[in-house]
Parts: sequence; C-alpha cells; structure tokens
Amino acid sequence: MRLPKWPKEVSILGTTYAVIAADTVPSDEGDLCEGLMDEEAKKIWIRKNKDKSCMWSTLIHEIGHVWLRESGLEGNMSADMEEMIVISLEKHFAPALLGLIGKGHITSMKASNPAAKRGK
Repeated sequence: MRLPKWPKEVSILGTTYAVIAADTVPSDEGDLCEGLMDEEAKKIWIRKNKDKSCMWSTLIHEIGHVWLRESGLEGNMSADMEEMIVISLEKHFAPALLGLIGKGHITSMKASNPAAKRGK
C-alpha cells in the first residue's frame, strides 16, 4: 500500500496539533514509547521507524487520545477504557483509513466537530 505524505499537523475537533517524528519518545513515566500526545503543548510525538505503516498506526492511536480529550469523552472513562478504545481504533480502523488516504479518497487529516457547525 502506498502511504500518504507524513503530516506536519492534524486538526481534530477544531484544535490543531503539531506532528513530530523523533528518534526517541520518552513517556510520562520516563521510559521510551512509540508515541505520545502532549495536550498542553498541542503536539503528537511519534518515534521514527523504518516501517512507515507502524508510524501511521501509532499516529492514529495518538489521534484517538486527542479525539477523546477534545470531545470531552475521556473524562467519563477510566484510563484503561480509554486505552482499549484507542487500541481498537489503531488495530481495526487504521488499515481501512490508510487504504483510503493512500488511494486519494481522503486528502486531509482534518476532522470537524459537527456539534460546532450546528451552533451547539
């Protein structure tokens, strides 16, 4: 599958996050991880990997965390439940999404907030 160009930023529910590919990504606990979403700095860190599909999968996982926070849903669930949801997105939704992006059916990584459009 031809993967799309790596994004410099993503916009989720009206909030833009910079996407940074780095050689190492330290977690909040100090160990190394594949990806990290920094809500305060509005950045998503992804560990560089020769397997670009792994980087995309990790980005979609981190976008899941962003979406849950920006939507206000993460405040209504445990950390374990949040992780189960984003892992599900990463494992089951990512392959289909990447296929659509790679074929040119989706040309932007921006997601809109339907409630905001309705004035709610």
